[in-house]
Amino acid sequence: MDHIIWNQTPNNTNVGESAHANVNHDGRNLSLLAGIVRGCNFDKRQWESGNVYEKYNIPESYRDKSELARSIQAEKRAGKYN
Repeated sequence: MDHIIWNQTPNNTNVGESAHANVNHDGRNLSLLAGIVRGCNFDKRQWESGNVYEKYNIPESYRDKSELARSIQAEKRAGKYN
C-alpha cells in the first residue's frame, strides 16, 4: 500500500462500526432479497446525503464530529467527575 494512502486512513474502526450500525436501522433478520433491496435503498440515501453536502454544504447532522471536538468534549466530561 502506498504510504500516502496509509497515512490518510483513520487509526480506528469507528467509521466502519457506525456504518454497520446505521444499516441495521433498516432491519435485521431479513430474507436475502429483502436485505439486498434495503441495502440498496440505504446506499442510495447515503449517496444522496453526500451529494447534498457537496452541492449545498449542508451536513447530514449539525453536530461537530471532528476528532478535536470529541477530545474537547471528553475533557469536559472528565472534569465534571474529578
